[in-house]
Amino acid sequence: GGVRWGDSTMGFPDWVPFDRDHKPYGTLRVDDSASGFAAGLFMNLARVIKPYNPERSAELQKRGDLAFQAAGAKFKPAHKLYFAIQKYLLTGDETAHEMVKELAPRTSSFPLLPLGR
Repeated sequence: GGVRWGDSTMGFPDWVPFDRDHKPYGTLRVDDSASGFAAGLFMNLARVIKPYNPERSAELQKRGDLAFQAAGAKFKPAHKLYFAIQKYLLTGDETAHEMVKELAPRTSSFPLLPLGR
């Protein structure tokens, strides 16, 4: 369910073209914010590809639900709204619809705070 965030290496890249930088890069820890944003992204992608590849869409929907659960109580409101809109458009889920109705009136405050905290 949880999604890893960031990239890291041991030191800064060499001043060479990127194809010659041989340092290993990888993601950091599983992060609530990354999981929250990814939940909406997975639902968005599932909705877009559903007409073309229903099996892959179902996999992405499952990953979206798992990422949503992993984000837990630390879900940022803007990310939660993104997830709820995409899930509702994909599935017609009434719980997602209720989340949209709950969060939508507060959207004017999201830009005033870092990522809707």
